[in-house]
Amino acid sequence: MERDLLNREIKNVVQAKKADRPSTISKHSSLLKKIAIFRKRVIIKKRRINSKLAVAGKNKLQSKPHKNGSNLAKESEFLPTSVPGIGLDFDNLINCIHDLEQEAIKVGYSFNHILTAFRKIFYNSAGWNLIIPGAASVKFPSTWSNTSAKQKIADLKKLGDNIQIQGYDTAISHLFAGLDALNNKVEPLTLSFLGIPVTKISSNRAQATYSGDLGSVVYEYKKIRGANTSFRDTAMVRDLPLLQSIYTKYASDADMGGNADAYSLVLDKSKSITQNLFEYYTAPAPIYGVHLRYYNFASVIQSRGSSQVIKNWLIDDVFSSSEAYAVGAKSDKGYVFLIMKDPGPGITVPTFWELAYNVTNWVGEEFIDRLSVELKKIKIP
Repeated sequence: MERDLLNREIKNVVQAKKADRPSTISKHSSLLKKIAIFRKRVIIKKRRINSKLAVAGKNKLQSKPHKNGSNLAKESEFLPTSVPGIGLDFDNLINCIHDLEQEAIKVGYSFNHILTAFRKIFYNSAGWNLIIPGAASVKFPSTWSNTSAKQKIADLKKLGDNIQIQGYDTAISHLFAGLDALNNKVEPLTLSFLGIPVTKISSNRAQATYSGDLGSVVYEYKKIRGANTSFRDTAMVRDLPLLQSIYTKYASDADMGGNADAYSLVLDKSKSITQNLFEYYTAPAPIYGVHLRYYNFASVIQSRGSSQVIKNWLIDDVFSSSEAYAVGAKSDKGYVFLIMKDPGPGITVPTFWELAYNVTNWVGEEFIDRLSVELKKIKIP
């Protein structure tokens, strides 16, 4: 049947069953408490950063929208240079990006289309056309077919999933995915299963970045934990060491760093993509550019509203992303069927929906814990 996951039928079922099994829903109050503490930490950090910027004579930090438009990009006079302390890998990466961008400009590619082309170096499967439908028709520039450009693409692929930039693990592939999704915004993103709208995620940028990664953690934890223990224990008893190891693998520091950058880097389309990235990643510590990646990312989360609103949003998105991952990455249609079969907590025996819901909460807690740790690392002198 048609349903809008967690927003219509399922939420109705949950409300109806709370009286039967209140512990299933209420036992995740720890996530709500962690989000409340997290929100306060962001607010305190914001005050300190703004105070520091005011002393430095700079404008206060504020969220700025990415400028829209698809004007043809112009050849840039900006040439990246090696900056001491940034890293040789970054030098190689930024030079690849610069050379490929100039090749795309030669054949009239716009800023947005070049950005899409960079994303498609890393993510170009049919599933990504569902996540970023506005960029589905964009192809690689014809000038990327020469021998030199092909080598640059190969080098970029090697560097894109994890490089160190100023000591930060970074997946540029995730940055491009998030920026391309933002340039081709879909809010909310609805994904269908067998022609039926099943999963709704707050935005395609969320699915292209952190939510997609966290959804994979939910699914993989369920799969590995379920292979070694009973269904009940998989659904009701968290194995924290296992969850943390799976989280580290499927939502690595580099992955989440690139995800955060997709929310932190505000593109200036009067400049080249190369210059945007260069200025962001070579900015001085501690309150500029990449050094504030997690602060800026956390600020976006904190700005969604109350702790309860943030919790509901996070759980809805990650729950849905686990379904998208199951079908899209693992061809596991049964995962969705089992969730749809009994959408709500069980009375005496946990349901599959309950398993997915509980694991999503546990992954949400780990996400907030790790994000809070990153916020603590930002030292404001």
